[in-house]
Amino acid sequence: RQELLGCVERRLRTMTADRQEVLRLRFWAGLSTKETARVMRKGESAVKMLLARAVADLRERCLDET
Repeated sequence: RQELLGCVERRLRTMTADRQEVLRLRFWAGLSTKETARVMRKGESAVKMLLARAVADLRERCLDET
């Protein structure tokens, strides 16, 4: 578990600002997709795509690493 958290932290630092923000707003702040879109000034579909790509990146990099 510690190893996985470390990987996530390392990956977050290398992600684009948009991907970092979408993860922070959705998972840490607990905002809905609609609320996240409003904060980021993007459409809901753009937020969904950003989130999907960010999560896929974390899964690919961190699950392979652990």
